[in-house]
Amino acid sequence: MRRRYIAFKVLSESRLSPREVYSAILESMARLFGARGLSEANLRLVSFDPSKGVGILRCSHRAVWMVRASLALISHVSSSRVSMHAVRVSGTIRALREKVRLGVQPCTSRT
Repeated sequence: MRRRYIAFKVLSESRLSPREVYSAILESMARLFGARGLSEANLRLVSFDPSKGVGILRCSHRAVWMVRASLALISHVSSSRVSMHAVRVSGTIRALREKVRLGVQPCTSRT
């Protein structure tokens, strides 16, 4: 399976944890595309920096459009108003970090 990596930005009223962000993305995906769409996307949170509000998601190459749509439709996370959007998509994490210069560290726990 070919994978794609999506760099995303979160603008929020408060500082959010990686778990809160990942849960919100999963809920949005499930609402829009159901359990089947969520499983086909094979979505994983690779990294997220709460202080900068930037992160990287991994998904199937066929699900990039679904993930981008789900990010755009998230408006609340844990009673905080948020705005999420995809910054860039790439085939490798290395190329993504070079293009965007995110500087985010990998998540320590599997969420």
